[in-house]
Amino acid sequence: MITVWDGLIFLFPRQYYKSNLIYNYGTIEDIPYGFLLEFTGGYENNEFYNRYYTGVEFSHGNFYKNLGYFHTKIGFAGFLSEQQYRQGLFHLKSSYFTNLLPFNNFHVRQFINIDYNIGIRRFEDEYINISNENGIRGLSSDSLKGTHRLTMSLETVAFSPFYVYGFR
Repeated sequence: MITVWDGLIFLFPRQYYKSNLIYNYGTIEDIPYGFLLEFTGGYENNEFYNRYYTGVEFSHGNFYKNLGYFHTKIGFAGFLSEQQYRQGLFHLKSSYFTNLLPFNNFHVRQFINIDYNIGIRRFEDEYINISNENGIRGLSSDSLKGTHRLTMSLETVAFSPFYVYGFR
């Protein structure tokens, strides 16, 4: 029998900008600014372990008038067992996108994302992978795994003034 208790406490003087032409055309999008501090705690009781789970995560985002939007998230979580953290994860993620830039008849926006993860005292066969939503979109491979992961993505989105078959 497995018994898990879990709880979350967070502080969030965070607000949201309402904007459009960030990721999609024609929809109102909520972009967070301010900070968020989360504390997670729990207890796991099963046939193999009786241990506590703790985690903390801090994120901050803001628009800068002439530069664009910056967002950073840093966190750590793991199980506390025998006075050591095990099966832990440290992560650091930074995201940036430019203001909407005119380019001929188009408007463009550049996105930059950097994501770094470190597995801490993981099990021998427990890895961090780099497939799909965990790293490289569209990559599906079980053999690309390890205890550290660093990914960076660059993306340009162009918003067209033209309609083609009802699409912009």
